[in-house]
Amino acid sequence: MSRLWPEHIRVALAPEALGIVRARGAGRVVACDSQLGPEIWSGALAALKSEALEWKNATTAVAVVLSNHFLRYALVPRDRALRGAAEELAYARHVFARIHGERSADWEVLLDDDPRAPLRVACAIDSGLRRGLQACFAAGSKARLVSVQPYLMAAFNRSRRELAAPAAALLLVEPGRACLARLAQGSWTGLRNLRGEFDTPEACAALLEREQTLDGEAPGRETLVRPLASSAGPFIDMALCAA
Repeated sequence: MSRLWPEHIRVALAPEALGIVRARGAGRVVACDSQLGPEIWSGALAALKSEALEWKNATTAVAVVLSNHFLRYALVPRDRALRGAAEELAYARHVFARIHGERSADWEVLLDDDPRAPLRVACAIDSGLRRGLQACFAAGSKARLVSVQPYLMAAFNRSRRELAAPAAALLLVEPGRACLARLAQGSWTGLRNLRGEFDTPEACAALLEREQTLDGEAPGRETLVRPLASSAGPFIDMALCAA
């Protein structure tokens, strides 16, 4: 039977797990080998390629959410002297090069398009991962990759109302990593993507207090937003529930 409208599949790509859910269907988690190849994303990409083979004969739209393990973030000040998207993107690349050096030359950089924000979120992804994602849906497959989204932005979009508070923090915890975004009236003021274990309330509270201090602020009250966790983990949960 042919389909007039494509089926939708949402995938959460993390170093040790692949979360998959079909629209209006139950989600499942596939284990990945994070030591499989030279990159932290090699095992997850191999698992996705295997799964995508099963979708190649179905008209399917696939959206992927990437773990913060695979991404770098930076807050880029808006510069009114820049003319157009090309110059703005080049400036974002310069910011990453200043922070990370020559290795950033092979990264694909994305920049949010909020026209009002004084600080804009820039995200960098390894070009090899981006090419690998596209290759999972090669010519001849009816399945198509329609979206690749950073975990930070997927979580921000789902929590936008809570993050419009006078002072708010979005804390995204994964095994071995935490991403902490701080906002005022919905505008970005701070952003860190950190290695470490932050799996207890005490560790999360200490992280927030430390980042406030590093930003030159006395620890104060912020609306703290954290996705709920289950045995699959908050990142997989968020991606699957968003389908």
